[in-house]
Amino acid sequence: MRRHSPAPGIRRRWRRSAAALAPIALVGASVVAAPAGASPPAPAAPLAVSATTTAGSWVSVPMGHLNDPLNTFWELFYRPLGSSSWTLVTPQGVADNGGLVLDTTSGSAIVGFEPSQDLKLSPLAASSNGGAAWNPGLVPQELAAAPDALAGSPSIDPVALVRSDGGQVLSLSPSLTSSHPLTSGTDLAATAAGRACGMARLTAVGVDSLGHLLLGSSCTHKGQAGVFENLSGTTWSSAGASVPTQFSSSRVVRLTASTSGTSALLEAATAAGHSALLASWREQESLTWLESTPLALASPGALVASGTDGSGGYVVLTQKKGGGLAVERIERGGAWETFAAPPAGTEAIVADGSGGLDAIAVSGARFTDWALAQGATSWVKGQSIEVPIEYGSSN
Repeated sequence: MRRHSPAPGIRRRWRRSAAALAPIALVGASVVAAPAGASPPAPAAPLAVSATTTAGSWVSVPMGHLNDPLNTFWELFYRPLGSSSWTLVTPQGVADNGGLVLDTTSGSAIVGFEPSQDLKLSPLAASSNGGAAWNPGLVPQELAAAPDALAGSPSIDPVALVRSDGGQVLSLSPSLTSSHPLTSGTDLAATAAGRACGMARLTAVGVDSLGHLLLGSSCTHKGQAGVFENLSGTTWSSAGASVPTQFSSSRVVRLTASTSGTSALLEAATAAGHSALLASWREQESLTWLESTPLALASPGALVASGTDGSGGYVVLTQKKGGGLAVERIERGGAWETFAAPPAGTEAIVADGSGGLDAIAVSGARFTDWALAQGATSWVKGQSIEVPIEYGSSN
């Protein structure tokens, strides 16, 4: 088999990566070693995400030559609340060809780098000032290829979902430089709650509005939704979520918290192979779940990108039957709403915090923001940014 070597631009990034990770190597004694052998394959997931918080909006998109993994670079942008300008804030020093994972639930931002090339661990970076400065960290295994593979809260230490053992959950130190295992998909599948769900593997981690750790999974039993909680000790139980009984399987795609309660975005499938997205919300006081009506998908895996609006709602970008993309949004407790088709090249959708949307289009190294004001029917071109991407060749 022909082996591809990194392109020159990637190689230069990799040399900086070694320097950035050098301080982390000093704490190796307290880091869990990566398991021997190859990790089981992780399910494909749309990693292009956005998150809107009380401070501003974040968005992560792939850029460069998107048909060439070695020349695809994931970039992170931030826009303060009330501003119309995005800033490139991608943490430097680490190859980011594998994708970025973003968590903003703790009030700060934590970014995880999906492994790429021969990397068998996942560097982290944390920022409390909108990406103006980053502090390095490390997950000593490969982060799961899932939008919510990281979660944090002011009340508990950050957690990470990695690919081994059906999805293993690690508790990270506040400095993000050491970790220890909490549970795994294999262990959870053997519990009464896991058996009732027909759990296959863990797909998301989250923290509810009260600061309790939540886990999301895929389920292979009819009407089941894999959301689990641990209120005390080491016993995991079902958090009570479900999907309509017409669906024979489901997978938690997003697991998020807001001041109003917990939210989950699920992809579910019928025995005939029809797929749909559903949003589900748990009220903070009653702990009961409210399910949305299903949003039919053109095919399994048609979800392209997702975003959170900070209030328990979601915005999604989906592939339409016959080609083209669709933009849909659902607010907490509401129904799915479809918007004007996004501009060509759209890779991510952002809820802007004031009722409008932003479509982030990518063409090579150019990032373009298109805005759709609340109640408007057409997208208006806004800011463009030329990202300094180093392209190279492979052989």
